[in-house]
Amino acid sequence: MPRPAEAPRWSVQAAEGIRYLRHHWVLWRLVLAGAATMGVAGLNGASVYAVVDAGLQRPPAFAGVLYAVPGIGSVVIGLFAGALLRRMPERVFAAAGIMLFAMGVALRVVPSVPVVLLARAMIGAGLPCVLIAALTAV
Repeated sequence: MPRPAEAPRWSVQAAEGIRYLRHHWVLWRLVLAGAATMGVAGLNGASVYAVVDAGLQRPPAFAGVLYAVPGIGSVVIGLFAGALLRRMPERVFAAAGIMLFAMGVALRVVPSVPVVLLARAMIGAGLPCVLIAALTAV
């Protein structure tokens, strides 16, 4: 019985993917924007504890509330993403998501629970925009 052909190593597949993206300028920029945004999102997640402690002066358990709120923003943008992408190019949708994310991060410095909750919802709505745009373009 013949053996199935082995799949190429992940490094070979990754190199092929990068070569493909480099020849498609719009995709390359969307993927880089998504990677950079996700990197900043990691830092954003770690800073929630500083917002809870120093900014809002709440107990550490309040971080659970702040971690749940971005999900609401993600669900809302998910409901409208298809309609928005039919009306605008992927790069505009991604840029709008990055701006929404950035405004949410900036608003977190206001020491007010309602403002921080709104900011977290904005962050949750902005992050998926970049990924949705990149995957739609691909």
